[in-house]
Amino acid sequence: MSAKTADEADQAHERRRRRRALLALGLAALVVAAIRMRIADVPLERDEGEYAYFAQLLLQGVPPWAEAYTMKMPGTAAAYALALGLFGQTALAIRLGLLAVSLLSMVLVYALGRRIGDDWTGAAAGAAYGFLSLAVAVLGTAAHATHFVALFALAGLVLLLRALESRRTLELFASGAVLGLAYTMKQHGVVFAAFGALWVLRHSRRGLPAYCAGAALPFAAIALWLWGAGVFERFWFWNFVYASSYATSEPLAYALGRLGFALGRMPPLAGFLALAALGLLAPIRDSLARRSALFLGGLLAFSVFAVVPGGHFRPHYFIAMWPAVALLVGVGASAVARRVGAKAAAAVVVASAALLIGLERDPLLRLSPLEFSRAVYRLNPFPESIEIADYVRANTTPEERVAVFGSEPQIFFYAQRRSATGHIYMYGLTEVHPYALAMQKELVAQVEAARAPVVVLANAFSSWMWRPASEHHAFDWAQGYLRREYDVEGVVEILDSGTTSVWGEAARSYAPRTDESLVIFRRKPPASEPR
Repeated sequence: MSAKTADEADQAHERRRRRRALLALGLAALVVAAIRMRIADVPLERDEGEYAYFAQLLLQGVPPWAEAYTMKMPGTAAAYALALGLFGQTALAIRLGLLAVSLLSMVLVYALGRRIGDDWTGAAAGAAYGFLSLAVAVLGTAAHATHFVALFALAGLVLLLRALESRRTLELFASGAVLGLAYTMKQHGVVFAAFGALWVLRHSRRGLPAYCAGAALPFAAIALWLWGAGVFERFWFWNFVYASSYATSEPLAYALGRLGFALGRMPPLAGFLALAALGLLAPIRDSLARRSALFLGGLLAFSVFAVVPGGHFRPHYFIAMWPAVALLVGVGASAVARRVGAKAAAAVVVASAALLIGLERDPLLRLSPLEFSRAVYRLNPFPESIEIADYVRANTTPEERVAVFGSEPQIFFYAQRRSATGHIYMYGLTEVHPYALAMQKELVAQVEAARAPVVVLANAFSSWMWRPASEHHAFDWAQGYLRREYDVEGVVEILDSGTTSVWGEAARSYAPRTDESLVIFRRKPPASEPR
């Protein structure tokens, strides 16, 4: 056989292997998409409600922090606004946006895996990311900011590796800008920009200024926008002053407890995590894995820092680790393919996905959207928010403000009404920090000024998270204010088995059987007007 013929045979073999790898990735993407679409109508949870409400305001021309406050960067709300603008202002639109983010992230993981390994590295990694980021164990079915952080981190890293090969200044700048966008989705994303800077420094000190300029660009653009909108001072307080207090407010025992809780949810992911561990060890015996060991080890280490801040270890924080973990899965699967065979490697990946889906089969494959919400989020009032929002929309005009005493911003989104106060979460008011009392007094002043025709009171622990040392100024005021200015119009009781709703006269004498309920109040008419 001539050298030319041998080269052609090798190229044909490579093309066949790539087609098989892409077919495998495509099949995984179809499964992920089918499951996500099956549960697309699950009621929004409160983080989704927050981003959706901010997105709604953005689409109305209202900048962040003008009428609603958050300690989160505005990038995810902007992404939500894009989804709402494309697909309509519904929960389904948000889930369609999440599906697009998930599938695009799988493709980017494939591209990154192929660059640091081979086609099977990329395909296994892309498939692993799709399933890991779907897992109920990390609340991956909801459109949390960490999905968007991961998307821009992956896109930025793909661009970065290309830029370091081409040594083009503009490409380095672009890679920095995309990694900078990861930070604008959620502050935790800064770790990926930092990792990128160190990787650039390792390869080309001359390229570091261009990269850093790109990384700083998204934040600078946001700062200028908010300055021009007149809300920069409030943005700075919530995102840096208050956020720093939030990140350092909990003791070590709390952090360890939260970590234990999060890790206790991970058994469905055991197959993929075992493959990732194999990928971490593969460089000891595998020369191809050795080539990417430093990159993946560094990326994993920095990804851990995206999960740790504040010691809260919320399940969805772990999604920021999944790009690194998925790439390690790809390295592990590729090593298995070279030593045992491609079929064995594919079988291990399929078995890992089957384990995840099998252990989470009820929420992913069986439960209705409402049953899913109750099973996964327990007594959080997410299904009930839809009924309450319907009442709010039917009994207020678009110009009127609505007050929600609780952390349920999804009600504003569903009702398409604006909040009477910028404090759409109560957690900042009940946490123990120097600004809590001032925040509560601000809420009181804003609600009194708005004279909302409808008020919703969430009698749910998850909506307040009271601490023994919490300030009670606003809560004490609210009890007298509601009694004096409002009548009870409805009671929605949250039960393990469903929801009990009582409206009108019956609601005024109804005694809830549990501690978890929402009470809807309507402003009393002036004395001269009949009810």
